[in-house]
Amino acid sequence: MLNLKKSFWRFPIRFLLSLLLALSVILLLEFALRTTIGADTQGVYAYKGYRGKQAGEKKADEFRVAAFGGSETFGVCVQENETWPFYLEEMLKKNNKPISVVNLADTSHAIYGIWHDTRLFSNINYDLAIIYAGYNDMDPDKINKVNSRGDDLVFRIFGFRRLVPTFLQEKALLLKNPNLLGDSSQLNTTKDNPTNQSKSIAFKFGEILDSTAKLLIGGQQNVQLELQKMEVRAKKILVKKAQPYEHFLSFYEKTIEWLLTNKKKILIVSPLGLDNSIQQNLLRGLLAKYEGSNNISYLSLDKKLDLIELNDGGLSCDGIHLKPDGNRLVATEILAELLLMTP
Repeated sequence: MLNLKKSFWRFPIRFLLSLLLALSVILLLEFALRTTIGADTQGVYAYKGYRGKQAGEKKADEFRVAAFGGSETFGVCVQENETWPFYLEEMLKKNNKPISVVNLADTSHAIYGIWHDTRLFSNINYDLAIIYAGYNDMDPDKINKVNSRGDDLVFRIFGFRRLVPTFLQEKALLLKNPNLLGDSSQLNTTKDNPTNQSKSIAFKFGEILDSTAKLLIGGQQNVQLELQKMEVRAKKILVKKAQPYEHFLSFYEKTIEWLLTNKKKILIVSPLGLDNSIQQNLLRGLLAKYEGSNNISYLSLDKKLDLIELNDGGLSCDGIHLKPDGNRLVATEILAELLLMTP
């Protein structure tokens, strides 16, 4: 009987010990990633789930801007202080404006994820939302349902964004495609060489994600080819007298209505290369119902900048994601529009 009782308790005790060991390993890896790449400053995600400095309690005279979008806003292939939201805030400071900018974008997020993000981060009490979306919504008859923070149970309960899942996902990709980052054997990842450390396969998420984009899309020429294919599909849907981008428009309208209902201004930015697309033409049709409102504005970057020229000038990493100088140009154009909407 005594042996039977011992056997009964043996399995749950072993299970709990194994669970505690697994959790300890995950916590140690999370700690190692954050202390090694400095995630709260120049890395990918700070613990609150977004990039860059954390938004504290808003000051009495502060006007807070939240930047929503995908990897183009998040800043794939650049450091946090080389993204267009960072440059935008720096430019606002030079204009003596008490306006802060928080980068709430996330990689692969489309309007569905942005719809969730606008509500998920309402606690930072932002006054104006910049929505930079379009590339991840180019499929005319499907909705991109990536919602990385909203679907993360740990984040929703504790408000803590883990780096481990991203690390494991990208590490697995690199193991499957060892040539993705080129010759990694020459990289020195010691702390004595921070420049090379920032290029490390193990710790530089930005470059890994950028290389992921290159793998999936295939470089600058294939970016344009993919966009053209989506346009052809959208035209075929129109010929059938059906509605392309139905889900895209539906979630865009939900996002706009929620923001306006909660007294937040909106600046919608049409991404480079998409101004003449069916997607953006339909979006402008949706926005016509808000014409005359001082709380919503639309900016087409194509009327200010030329994506092909940016690519030819070496300002783009892969045909979509911009390098620091390219992001600075984008911030300059957004600044001009933003100043018309802020105090």
